[in-house]
Amino acid sequence: MTPSIRLRSVVLDCPDARALARFYAGFAGGTPEDADPEWVVLRLPDGPRICFQRAPGHVPPRWPGARRRTSACLRGPERSQLAVLA
Repeated sequence: MTPSIRLRSVVLDCPDARALARFYAGFAGGTPEDADPEWVVLRLPDGPRICFQRAPGHVPPRWPGARRRTSACLRGPERSQLAVLA
């Protein structure tokens, strides 16, 4: 049976669409299409598109129970994860 619904894009609000798209491209692959600084599209090699929409005044969510750690003591993936959550 062929699925009737297909996920094509995921859209993330962020303060800097180009910077966040480059960050995701660094570990997920693809090349950001950033002709417009307000809206950047990252086409993943084997997945949906991730779109980044500039949202002035964006406030990142605060996750319940999340502990804050300083990035100075983190390396590699842990530091990248902290940057995504910030």
